[in-house]
Amino acid sequence: MSKIRLHGLRHSFASIANELGINLFDISKALGHSQVGTTSQIYTHMFDATHKKAISKIADVITASED
Repeated sequence: MSKIRLHGLRHSFASIANELGINLFDISKALGHSQVGTTSQIYTHMFDATHKKAISKIADVITASED
């Protein structure tokens, strides 16, 4: 069984919070970052489902505009 390291837990926290729609500023403050850019560029990672959801939403808009 692999060990969970504190730094990895911080990345997981940021990514899950982002997936849940929690404001990036709030995630940044919870992690103690002084810059939101640090949180968004380094700590938050999109899950495959997030990518699929974004692509699906864009496809819906494109399809709706064709009607």
